Amino acid sequence: MTRSRVSGWTIAILSTLAIAILAAPSSAQTEASAPSGHGGWKISATIGATGTYDDNPFLLSPTKKSELEAPSAGQVTSGKYVNMTSATDLVTLLSGSLEFKGRGISGQTVRVIPRADYELYGQNSERSNLGLRLDLEQDLGHGGRIRAQGSYAPSYFAKNYLADAVDGNADLVISSDERVYRPGQYREAELGGDLRFRLVKAAKHHPFGAAIQVGGGYYDRAYDSPFATRDLNGPLLDATLLLDLGRSVRLDLSYDFASLGATPGDMVELLDEPDFSQDFNNNGNTTDLNVRVVAPVDYSRKEHNLGAALRFALGRRSDLKLDFVHRWRHFSSTEPLDVSNRDREDWRNQLGGELDHGLGRHLDLRLGGSWTRQKLNRAGDPGAQGEVNDYTHAQALLGLTYGF
Repeated sequence: MTRSRVSGWTIAILSTLAIAILAAPSSAQTEASAPSGHGGWKISATIGATGTYDDNPFLLSPTKKSELEAPSAGQVTSGKYVNMTSATDLVTLLSGSLEFKGRGISGQTVRVIPRADYELYGQNSERSNLGLRLDLEQDLGHGGRIRAQGSYAPSYFAKNYLADAVDGNADLVISSDERVYRPGQYREAELGGDLRFRLVKAAKHHPFGAAIQVGGGYYDRAYDSPFATRDLNGPLLDATLLLDLGRSVRLDLSYDFASLGATPGDMVELLDEPDFSQDFNNNGNTTDLNVRVVAPVDYSRKEHNLGAALRFALGRRSDLKLDFVHRWRHFSSTEPLDVSNRDREDWRNQLGGELDHGLGRHLDLRLGGSWTRQKLNRAGDPGAQGEVNDYTHAQALLGLTYGF
């Protein structure tokens, strides 16, 4: 899908959603006077705007952030940082959702919740993107609930990747201006569901409760040409234990697992001969750097996430959430020249916090932030020249939501 088509879809979908939201109050008033029971539906709507300062939107190492801010002549010629305007950004998230609430199984509440989000990047406009989501929820009574959900993002710009290299001066090594970069653009979709049921009900004489939630799904990501080897898809599993530690404190402990497979294929890489003791360009020595090699690669991986979140009710209008997530990824490639993925492991720790405060009956204020650090171990890349390196990532946000 081209960028112009994405913009057209964005305008059409957000316009339709805006019309629906504006019509919601009159619909809700109509249903409020309707008889209760299986035939009655209530409609509510929420719109929001959130501004986020992002200090590393492309998840670059400090060295590559400096390159982005002041690219060399060769990097400009190669297109390495084209459409990557700034190493920091101010992102505006515009969101809108509807909730249709009625009666379903055994008279329990059923909800249908469509949602649209648009991220608008102030500096890196190519990264602006649309996200669509639909949730279907059915209460089961006694604190239980079953949910199905789906999400779709028609176009997302990750960053530019090396697509080819042309030895223009025939010296058998590739200089920075002989490299060819292309945008890493992909679409992604996810389908899933989960089931929640209560283990222990909190009561006045013992304000401690427990519930468990288990779920699964399927994820699919597809890149535009020429990066089909980066496509990923596979099953998702998750489990969460929800603990009420009192009337105003809840602890959530979670585990997520993803097994994402890729289709192995050939990709252009630039390798240093001394790291592998091989004469890649067949010139009689093993001392050349940045030699063009077409090598098989495999982006398949398994991902584990362990999380903990504390939620505090601060009076009647405010809620505070503090969370920590540890992610570990293991890449399964065994290709000897797959420098970015062979025997690669990632560790990422993320700390976050968010304060929600009600400013009135319909208006809520959000303040939050997060800090992330990722470390890598790549046995397949002795010189640590892979496309992904260690990085840190910080965000700070301020938002307003209005519900009616």
